[in-house]
Amino acid sequence: GRGGQLADRVPLVEISGITREDLTIRITTFKDGLNSGRTYTLTTESAREWKDRIEEAWQQRLAHRDDYWRNLRQWWRRFYTGPLLQGTIAFMIVVSFVVVCVEVQYQPLDGTNFSGILFTLEVIFTVAFVFDLTLNLYVHWLWEFARSPWNVFDV
Repeated sequence: GRGGQLADRVPLVEISGITREDLTIRITTFKDGLNSGRTYTLTTESAREWKDRIEEAWQQRLAHRDDYWRNLRQWWRRFYTGPLLQGTIAFMIVVSFVVVCVEVQYQPLDGTNFSGILFTLEVIFTVAFVFDLTLNLYVHWLWEFARSPWNVFDV
């Protein structure tokens, strides 16, 4: 900061309270947060306006943090990018490749039991890969999804 003052960062979600007394605003933070329970004192000519604006920004940030749809998307993102689902998808790609190789190698006649099994497996893989692509698009949204060459290749 300028003039020998320290510049601290106070994330809005770590504010535990805001009080105003005349020309002074006190911002307190949670003890286990980034600022370790510090209390910040601001002195200003328009303390009421500052307090109102800080509280408004604080409430907006809390609403954003607690948004159901945002948190649901983040949960699905962690699940999608986790090793269990990614490993399952990789395994399915390999098995799908083997099924296609078997189908090309043996070329079963239409109507046989073997061709029915291969067709069923192809439908299962197609549905699984469409689900994968849809979930990928949901958790990464459009621009982040479109920037990845692998996603473009998948489409």
